[in-house]
Amino acid sequence: MKQNPLFPLRSRDVDQFLLVFHDIEEKEQKGYIQRLKNITRMGVPTGVGGGRGHPAQYDLEQLFQLISVTMLYRCHLTPLYAVKLMQFSWHKMIASLDDQWKFVLSRNTEEPFHVERSFWSISTDWGLAHTRNVAENLMPHSLEVINSSQLGNLMRDEYKRSFILIDVRKVAELTARILTSDDFQKFRES
Repeated sequence: MKQNPLFPLRSRDVDQFLLVFHDIEEKEQKGYIQRLKNITRMGVPTGVGGGRGHPAQYDLEQLFQLISVTMLYRCHLTPLYAVKLMQFSWHKMIASLDDQWKFVLSRNTEEPFHVERSFWSISTDWGLAHTRNVAENLMPHSLEVINSSQLGNLMRDEYKRSFILIDVRKVAELTARILTSDDFQKFRES
């Protein structure tokens, strides 16, 4: 994934970004930040530097990892399951995110990047079992990446089962909108 001049982000920038991304109300922000710290203790995102005297810095892929886990968490999966699912499925998730990110960034250029809209389809059977601690030790494998032409088939074939559907293009669009907003830039400069 190409680097972006908006990066690296500091921890407080990432926290603020996720608060805006998920539209967290002010009274819930402190608890949300604490849950983010717990998620980072589980190893997400990977490869973040930091330590005594060296603040953590996040690149775009690491931000996408946190967005992915927090989205899964906000879809009522346990934090542990959300982390395991993201780690197991990251190669699929980042490929679709990277394509949609390129599409969003190229919209106003002379040579736009064309890619079909993609979605993450997550069977909630695993998530529900995991929230009841039934499948604690099972390796999750229920995330699939589908494109818009496959969406109709999914709706027809999955009508008897529950699933979560996340529009990856909307994730990329919202990410770009927040990162380039005047409010976020002012926050970063403060």
